[in-house]
Amino acid sequence: MDDQGSSSSWIDGVDESAENYHIPNAKTAGDAISELSAKHDLVVVDNGGMLNAASKAAMLLADVVCIPTRPSRLDHGATIETLKLLTQAAKTRSGAFDVYVIPSMIRSNETSAHQLEAQMEQDGIPLGPAISQRASFAKAANAFNFVWDQGDAQATAEIEILLQTLWQKHSQKH
Repeated sequence: MDDQGSSSSWIDGVDESAENYHIPNAKTAGDAISELSAKHDLVVVDNGGMLNAASKAAMLLADVVCIPTRPSRLDHGATIETLKLLTQAAKTRSGAFDVYVIPSMIRSNETSAHQLEAQMEQDGIPLGPAISQRASFAKAANAFNFVWDQGDAQATAEIEILLQTLWQKHSQKH
Protein backbone atom coordinates (compact mmCIF):
# COMPACT_ATOMS: atom_id res chain seq x y z
CA MET A 1 0.00 0.00 0.00
CA ASP A 2 2.69 2.54 0.88
CA ASP A 3 1.84 4.59 -2.23
CA GLN A 4 4.54 7.17 -1.59
CA GLY A 5 7.10 4.42 -0.90
CA SER A 6 8.47 6.04 2.27
CA SER A 7 8.19 3.02 4.57
CA SER A 8 9.15 0.59 1.84
CA SER A 9 12.33 2.43 0.89
CA TRP A 10 13.24 2.96 4.54
CA ILE A 11 12.88 -0.71 5.52
CA ASP A 12 14.73 -1.82 2.38
CA GLY A 13 17.58 0.49 3.39
CA VAL A 14 17.61 -0.82 6.96
CA ASP A 15 17.19 -4.56 6.27
CA GLU A 16 17.20 -5.94 2.74
CA SER A 17 16.02 -9.33 4.03
CA ALA A 18 12.85 -7.91 5.61
CA GLU A 19 9.56 -9.11 4.16
CA ASN A 20 8.38 -5.87 2.64
CA TYR A 21 5.44 -5.67 0.27
CA HIS A 22 4.12 -2.92 -1.93
CA ILE A 23 0.41 -3.68 -2.03
CA PRO A 24 -1.39 -1.98 -4.92
CA ASN A 25 -4.95 -3.27 -4.52
CA ALA A 26 -7.45 -4.89 -2.16
CA LYS A 27 -6.99 -8.47 -3.43
CA THR A 28 -3.21 -8.27 -3.14
CA ALA A 29 -3.57 -6.72 0.33
CA GLY A 30 -5.84 -9.51 1.52
CA ASP A 31 -3.61 -12.25 0.11
CA ALA A 32 -0.39 -10.74 1.48
CA ILE A 33 -1.74 -10.05 4.95
CA SER A 34 -3.28 -13.53 5.24
CA GLU A 35 0.01 -15.11 4.14
CA LEU A 36 2.07 -13.02 6.55
CA SER A 37 -0.35 -13.52 9.44
CA ALA A 38 0.09 -17.28 9.14
CA LYS A 39 3.87 -16.88 9.56
CA HIS A 40 4.20 -14.03 12.07
CA ASP A 41 2.74 -12.97 15.42
CA LEU A 42 2.21 -9.41 14.29
CA VAL A 43 1.99 -7.82 10.84
CA VAL A 44 2.43 -4.05 10.53
CA VAL A 45 0.71 -2.24 7.67
CA ASP A 46 1.53 1.34 6.70
CA ASN A 47 -1.28 2.78 4.65
CA GLY A 48 0.45 6.13 4.29
CA GLY A 49 -2.68 7.95 5.39
CA MET A 50 -4.63 6.71 2.39
CA LEU A 51 -8.15 5.32 2.57
CA ASN A 52 -8.09 3.41 -0.68
CA ALA A 53 -9.39 -0.09 -1.38
CA ALA A 54 -6.11 -1.72 -0.34
CA SER A 55 -5.96 0.08 3.01
CA LYS A 56 -9.61 -0.74 3.71
CA ALA A 57 -8.88 -4.42 3.00
CA ALA A 58 -5.90 -4.25 5.34
CA MET A 59 -8.06 -2.78 8.10
CA LEU A 60 -10.51 -5.66 7.70
CA LEU A 61 -7.70 -8.15 8.32
CA ALA A 62 -5.67 -6.32 10.94
CA ASP A 63 -5.34 -7.29 14.58
CA VAL A 64 -4.31 -3.74 15.49
CA VAL A 65 -5.01 -0.52 13.60
CA CYS A 66 -3.00 2.59 14.46
CA ILE A 67 -4.14 5.94 13.15
CA PRO A 68 -1.46 8.59 13.48
CA THR A 69 -3.09 11.99 13.73
CA ARG A 70 -1.58 15.44 13.91
CA PRO A 71 -3.02 18.17 16.13
CA SER A 72 -5.21 19.86 13.56
CA ARG A 73 -8.94 20.01 12.98
CA LEU A 74 -8.43 18.59 9.46
CA ASP A 75 -6.59 15.54 10.77
CA HIS A 76 -9.16 15.15 13.54
CA GLY A 77 -11.94 15.08 10.92
CA ALA A 78 -10.08 12.52 8.81
CA THR A 79 -9.50 10.40 11.92
CA ILE A 80 -13.22 10.45 12.72
CA GLU A 81 -13.98 9.27 9.16
CA THR A 82 -11.45 6.44 9.49
CA LEU A 83 -12.97 5.43 12.82
CA LYS A 84 -16.42 5.30 11.19
CA LEU A 85 -15.04 2.95 8.54
CA LEU A 86 -13.47 0.79 11.24
CA THR A 87 -16.79 0.62 13.09
CA GLN A 88 -18.38 -0.66 9.88
CA ALA A 89 -15.51 -3.10 9.35
CA ALA A 90 -15.98 -4.50 12.85
CA LYS A 91 -19.52 -5.55 11.90
CA THR A 92 -18.39 -7.52 8.85
CA ARG A 93 -15.44 -9.49 10.17
CA SER A 94 -14.99 -12.32 12.59
CA GLY A 95 -12.80 -11.50 15.54
CA ALA A 96 -12.16 -8.20 17.21
CA PHE A 97 -9.36 -5.79 16.51
CA ASP A 98 -7.82 -2.97 18.48
CA VAL A 99 -7.80 0.62 17.28
CA TYR A 100 -5.49 3.31 18.62
CA VAL A 101 -5.24 6.91 17.58
CA ILE A 102 -1.62 7.96 17.93
CA PRO A 103 -1.24 11.71 18.44
CA SER A 104 1.81 12.61 16.37
CA MET A 105 4.03 15.61 15.72
CA ILE A 106 2.99 16.98 19.10
CA ARG A 107 4.76 19.99 20.56
CA SER A 108 4.70 19.95 24.35
CA ASN A 109 3.63 23.57 24.62
CA GLU A 110 0.95 23.43 21.93
CA THR A 111 -2.49 24.12 23.39
CA SER A 112 -4.41 22.89 20.32
CA ALA A 113 -2.76 19.46 20.59
CA HIS A 114 -3.86 19.10 24.20
CA GLN A 115 -7.36 20.33 23.37
CA LEU A 116 -7.73 17.76 20.56
CA GLU A 117 -6.42 14.97 22.77
CA ALA A 118 -8.91 15.96 25.47
CA GLN A 119 -11.73 16.04 22.89
CA MET A 120 -10.81 12.57 21.60
CA GLU A 121 -10.68 11.16 25.11
CA GLN A 122 -14.06 12.75 25.86
CA ASP A 123 -15.45 11.17 22.66
CA GLY A 124 -14.19 7.76 23.81
CA ILE A 125 -11.54 7.50 21.09
CA PRO A 126 -8.77 5.14 22.24
CA LEU A 127 -5.51 7.09 22.34
CA GLY A 128 -2.09 5.52 22.21
CA PRO A 129 1.05 7.20 23.52
CA ALA A 130 1.79 10.50 21.79
CA ILE A 131 4.78 11.05 19.52
CA SER A 132 6.46 14.46 19.61
CA GLN A 133 7.71 16.44 16.67
CA ARG A 134 11.41 15.66 16.67
CA ALA A 135 14.10 16.08 14.05
CA SER A 136 15.43 12.63 15.02
CA PHE A 137 12.52 10.90 13.26
CA ALA A 138 13.27 12.64 9.95
CA LYS A 139 17.02 12.11 10.37
CA ALA A 140 16.52 8.38 10.94
CA ALA A 141 14.38 8.06 7.82
CA ASN A 142 16.92 9.97 5.72
CA ALA A 143 19.83 7.92 7.08
CA PHE A 144 18.00 4.56 6.63
CA ASN A 145 18.41 3.71 10.29
CA PHE A 146 16.38 3.80 13.50
CA VAL A 147 15.53 6.69 15.77
CA TRP A 148 17.67 5.16 18.54
CA ASP A 149 20.68 5.48 16.19
CA GLN A 150 20.24 9.27 16.37
CA GLY A 151 21.21 9.56 20.04
CA ASP A 152 17.92 11.22 21.04
CA ALA A 153 16.92 9.47 24.26
CA GLN A 154 13.47 11.12 24.40
CA ALA A 155 12.58 10.12 20.83
CA THR A 156 13.81 6.58 21.50
CA ALA A 157 11.71 6.40 24.66
CA GLU A 158 8.59 7.56 22.79
CA ILE A 159 8.94 4.83 20.18
CA GLU A 160 9.72 2.18 22.78
CA ILE A 161 6.68 3.16 24.85
CA LEU A 162 4.45 3.12 21.77
CA LEU A 163 5.67 -0.31 20.63
CA GLN A 164 5.52 -1.79 24.14
CA THR A 165 1.99 -0.47 24.63
CA LEU A 166 0.76 -1.89 21.33
CA TRP A 167 2.51 -5.24 21.80
CA GLN A 168 1.30 -5.66 25.39
CA LYS A 169 -2.30 -4.88 24.51
CA HIS A 170 -2.15 -7.19 21.50
CA SER A 171 -0.49 -10.00 23.49
CA GLN A 172 -3.05 -9.77 26.31
CA LYS A 173 -5.82 -10.55 23.87
CA HIS A 174 -4.10 -13.42 22.05
